[in-house]
Amino acid sequence: MGYITKKLHIPKPPKRLYNIIAIIAAFHLLWSKKRYAEFYAKRTDVKALLDPREAVGGLWEEMGRVQFEFLVSKGLEPQHVLLDLGCGCLRGGLWFIRHLQTGNYWGIDISPNLLKAGRQFLAQEELESKKPHLILNHDLRFEELAGQKFDYILAQSVFTHMPETDIEECFQNLHKVLKPSGAFFATFNEGRRKGIIAKTRTNFRYPFPFFSHCVKNMDIGARGIIALFIPEDKRCC
Repeated sequence: MGYITKKLHIPKPPKRLYNIIAIIAAFHLLWSKKRYAEFYAKRTDVKALLDPREAVGGLWEEMGRVQFEFLVSKGLEPQHVLLDLGCGCLRGGLWFIRHLQTGNYWGIDISPNLLKAGRQFLAQEELESKKPHLILNHDLRFEELAGQKFDYILAQSVFTHMPETDIEECFQNLHKVLKPSGAFFATFNEGRRKGIIAKTRTNFRYPFPFFSHCVKNMDIGARGIIALFIPEDKRCC
């Protein structure tokens, strides 16, 4: 199957303010020599200690439902195997875990504290028997997944907080985890130029042709449907 690159739309979420921790941590980024992913993991870990739901953007029920209903509308069925890229504390994950057959949900994230909170939410919802796989990862080479292949891969509010080199790394390695008939969906902030939206924030924007370029440069062994969708107000969820 060839590549199909599409730009779709999801309902616009209500506005919200960034908290002071995000501003302080992002200011630190301007002076830090640490790799961005390492910085972002530490920043998210601090926020998760205060409120894991807010650390992933709040809108707990609303955005969890939006993610779930979107993938179901694109054909997600209980027998499918899903990779939730940047799963956080399972804002969408809890919906998917209920829907999927036992063991068919895989979530990866760079924040230990968010994954810990996600396991607590699993216990509260009595979903541990569904045996989801929650894995700590540090990059997008997918080495932690040990050859596992997925029918669907979702990156909700991941590229919105990621520099272009890390996004390119994701596309270069996508063939390792996406089935030949699989589908990959991701949100992104659309802008005329690539870059950080504001110097004190960790939000990035990209023109849509950037993703078309990433798809064209994917490993020749990759196959599947590549689809991209954005929030209607062009900001992260």
